Amino acid sequence: MINEKGANPKAGAPCDCLPGERKGFDTRFTRDAQRQASRYPGTPGAKGQDGTSQDAAAAMATRAPCLRLLAMRTLARLGEATTLEAVTAAKVPREALQPRLSELRAMGLVEATGARRQNPSGKWAAVLRLSAEGRDMLGQGVAP
Repeated sequence: MINEKGANPKAGAPCDCLPGERKGFDTRFTRDAQRQASRYPGTPGAKGQDGTSQDAAAAMATRAPCLRLLAMRTLARLGEATTLEAVTAAKVPREALQPRLSELRAMGLVEATGARRQNPSGKWAAVLRLSAEGRDMLGQGVAP
């Protein structure tokens, strides 16, 4: 949650949205991520003029680092996956994880393999994997 000063009082706090997954991981932003923290992809993005999107982005801001970590761990475990395959394996709602994968792609921590697979809907989806930088970050125990 963003306070009246526009700061996230939980920034840097241990990840509290992934039970049992906190140990050994630092959810504080890295120096590069701190520079991006005031804009997408460092914080969830928003669209539209009515304010609902901005409210949703603000509400997600405290959970986004934990969900990015979950997405990275899921891709590390699977090796490569489409967004829907990662969502299924992570056992979280698509609406929570799909935007985090987009953020990770924008950060350069997740990349497309160039392959595509069909989703259950019959539509084709890009196959994703951790980038070298994403593997390094995960190996160092630092969450984006």
